[in-house]
Amino acid sequence: MTQTVQPRKLDQRAAIAAVAVYALAALAVVDMADNWIFWTRYLNPPPNPFEWPDWAYDVTADMRADNPSTIPTATPEQAGFAAPGLEQAAAWAEQNESVALIVAHRGAIVLERYWKGVSASMLYSGRSMSKSLNGIIYGIAAHEGYLALEDPIGRYLHEWVDDKRGQITVRQVLENTSGLENLGFALSPFNKLTQLSWGAHIERAALSFELENPPGIFFAISNTGSQLLGVILERATGQTYHDYFNDKIWRPIGAEHGSFYMDRPGGMAHTDCCFRAHPRDWIRLGELLRNDGVSNGARILPEGWVKQVTTASKVNPNHGLHMWLGSPYIENRTYIQGRPSGGERLYQSEPYLADDVFFMEGGGNRMVWIIPSKELTIVRLGTSSKTWDSAAIPNAVMRAMSP
Repeated sequence: MTQTVQPRKLDQRAAIAAVAVYALAALAVVDMADNWIFWTRYLNPPPNPFEWPDWAYDVTADMRADNPSTIPTATPEQAGFAAPGLEQAAAWAEQNESVALIVAHRGAIVLERYWKGVSASMLYSGRSMSKSLNGIIYGIAAHEGYLALEDPIGRYLHEWVDDKRGQITVRQVLENTSGLENLGFALSPFNKLTQLSWGAHIERAALSFELENPPGIFFAISNTGSQLLGVILERATGQTYHDYFNDKIWRPIGAEHGSFYMDRPGGMAHTDCCFRAHPRDWIRLGELLRNDGVSNGARILPEGWVKQVTTASKVNPNHGLHMWLGSPYIENRTYIQGRPSGGERLYQSEPYLADDVFFMEGGGNRMVWIIPSKELTIVRLGTSSKTWDSAAIPNAVMRAMSP
């Protein structure tokens, strides 16, 4: 007796599932071909996703000055400081995971220390201090007539011209009140922030974020907004961000070596994170701001732009145009309105000893403090400290100054 096996009818749900699996697989293959650099980065991540070794900067756009400007030096006594007070600031910095501390008074370096193998000739990432570069360069773009702060961003982002996101203004993005969704970094390769951080098409990734809050009412430090500022500037000027920044800021201030992290060869610079520079270059940027946009005797930023950058928004009295403000005093700042500060310590034990302190800040407690009334610029580079106090270094330096 011969048995025959009748073919079973394929369950409709199973068929749909199979088609979906094949479709996803096909999409993954297409994505890997188009976005291969993302998958290379994703499958070979740095040991610490927030503190990258040099090899993780696999594609960069580098800027090098032919003749860096000379930064003079002075002894503490010549500059009117009590040397023990400066040493107190340096000792605190060393005890709190710092790799560099530089203090400049009236344009002259009065203290410069390095630890843990870092030197004056090494590139060091500013992490989110990079965001503040947007606040600096936008003054020039506006002055040259490429854009205006009250413009809706849909004027430059054609993808959003008929989208409610297109009504967000340039000012609101600079103030970090765009209202765009603020997602955390996740291990999923399809997470939007993961794609924004490691992807080969960061312009496309930045444009994928949806509106979460009405623009202008909710403060949130946003990688998305900072990257969109880069996209807007490129489209408004018709130049790459790194070339425009090099021509308008880097070379004019006589900086030594700066390096933008790129999404891919010939692609776009990250304007949300990870700009690297020599430690003294961070001093040069701070001095540009302290001197109201003047460097080496030449006006680089439009007159009055620094005042605009350091004018508090209506939503956050401690934040201007991609720049932090030291007054009014707040013990624990937050990056997202209504949420605790999270893993990064943003604690400040006391008010700053000057009311006009403003600063660039990056993850790992990287700081560039600018104090015009005291003619001070202070740079601290390093990693996160469990006992961090944002007031410790600048107040120790100010206490060391002669009355």
